[in-house]
Amino acid sequence: MAGNDTKNRKAAKGFVKDITDVHEVITSKFPLVMGVRKEHVAIVRPEKPGNAEKFKGKNGQLDEAFKMLKEINNTQTLLIYFSGHYYGGKGFQLGSDEEFLSLEELQTKVLSCLSGVDYKSPTFPLSSKRLIVFLDCCSAPGMKVPRFEEKSCLSLVQLNACRPNQEAYGDAENGSKFTLFFKQGLTGRALGKQCYNIMEGKIKQCQECELSGDLVTLQDLNKYITRHLKPYETSYQTVIYYDNASDLDTKIGYAIQYSIGLRFTFKLGDDEKRNSIQQRMFTNMISLRTILSDKFIEVMQPGSSEEPPLETEGVRDILCIEIEHGPKYVHRDELDSLERVMGAWYAKRDLIVSLRRLSDIRNGKVGMFLPAGYSVKPIKEYLGQNECFQELGPNSEEDTVYSVKLESLSEIAVQEDNPSLEKFGSILVDLEDALSKEKEYKMLHIIFPGAHGKQRNDFICFQIVKQNEED
Repeated sequence: MAGNDTKNRKAAKGFVKDITDVHEVITSKFPLVMGVRKEHVAIVRPEKPGNAEKFKGKNGQLDEAFKMLKEINNTQTLLIYFSGHYYGGKGFQLGSDEEFLSLEELQTKVLSCLSGVDYKSPTFPLSSKRLIVFLDCCSAPGMKVPRFEEKSCLSLVQLNACRPNQEAYGDAENGSKFTLFFKQGLTGRALGKQCYNIMEGKIKQCQECELSGDLVTLQDLNKYITRHLKPYETSYQTVIYYDNASDLDTKIGYAIQYSIGLRFTFKLGDDEKRNSIQQRMFTNMISLRTILSDKFIEVMQPGSSEEPPLETEGVRDILCIEIEHGPKYVHRDELDSLERVMGAWYAKRDLIVSLRRLSDIRNGKVGMFLPAGYSVKPIKEYLGQNECFQELGPNSEEDTVYSVKLESLSEIAVQEDNPSLEKFGSILVDLEDALSKEKEYKMLHIIFPGAHGKQRNDFICFQIVKQNEED
């Protein structure tokens, strides 16, 4: 939850940056820090930092966020992270100078998400319901856990940037130092990054960057942040609150003390090369594919060097990540989620990155580079003259796109008086065979990707879409 500041736009941007960084850390799957599912995270933040907004009320961000969290079945741990302003007599400042969330209101909303407390927890000594709180604000208050009965199974572990009578240190739009070192403490070693204090010239060497053990406790993180704030000679201290918490309740994440790379085998035709990418925070397949597409272009150098440079977006969607079960193409399994990629990596499987095959077009877009001496020009001329194909025109990526009904593929006969057209004709035949029994998809898009304002003469893509997607 990021507060707003209509009098200081840079501070408001800093609050949003803090929450964006925290979201990236807790949902990261590589490295796996906390392992929170992205779909189980609700974010409340100003859409335009510095402009007055309304977070509370019907359809407001705040109520919608807690509504979503309440709908998650059997929530055992709830994490609250706030970056913004807090005023003792009013509460957490939200979308404007007049909108606040009192501490009592927040506690009521939080407890509604942790309803159904099991007083006879089978997970003893771990409490059946746990609340983890981080408050990065001035005058940060302590949360309270109501005592339902003498032996409550609801625990609280909380780390605040300062005491209730102190002011915390921020750095305008660059965010707060508390959140910066929260992120660094949980990911710095895993990502192989230099300590921020060294980069800022505060110290020459950092002996304080290691977290001991396999799991990070709230105490560990507090000590880490406190040590790294010392060079700034702040007049406030981070503070921990516990209520009904065992030692296990204070464990909040994994301590990753080394940086490793993800190794891949890149394949293009008969060419095969091994390479790796450095560990970084991946939260979805798009972020992983983006890095892999750049690496694929660098390592494999597909297509003609005389053509316009390839763009990341043009290659990202046509790459597939697979594992092999045998010597043939049919023995490969495409990994369609970050969970499956990480599972295969932890199992020490060989991860293969290549262009998706035409027969696997149901899994996503397919792209291919024409052999040397071939050109897309006669193919585009043919498509423009054939009434079965409809030109959709350049899209936002400057691609030229033609559309054809899948049921029409059997009626198309490409004249084989040109090597490029002959190649294109064989592709259509293969697509007809692969999609002869297709019922869900109705249209085939033939795409000539643009790059840097120009279109390559050796690159062509294919994608099947549903009729309503085209409309």
